[in-house]
Amino acid sequence: MEEDHKKSGKKVLEERKRAFEAKYQQDEEIKFKTRNRANRLVGLWVAEKIGLDEAKAATYAKLMVETGFADPEGAGVVAKALGDLAAHGQKMDEHALKREMERLNAVAREQIITEFLGENA
Repeated sequence: MEEDHKKSGKKVLEERKRAFEAKYQQDEEIKFKTRNRANRLVGLWVAEKIGLDEAKAATYAKLMVETGFADPEGAGVVAKALGDLAAHGQKMDEHALKREMERLNAVAREQIITEFLGENA
């Protein structure tokens, strides 16, 4: 009986370990998708500010996602956005841009979680 209890205890620990690993993988996937979505939203926002048409805005947004791949910390996206805004006569300081990026990150996270987990998110 004690041996059965040990086996069931090990089984419970293995199940917990698998559940933890699955949750970790899911969390990392959500972070990755959120960052990419946020960078796309930043790209669309900047594109609107600088007056790009819909097709060019979509291309610009893809470029922002690619910039984010090269620099997951976001410094490249900030630098590109500030540079492009300035090049088109749009004055914006880094603090204001980062605030907008935080807002868009929250929007992206909500979208991704809703898509990932469905309406029960």
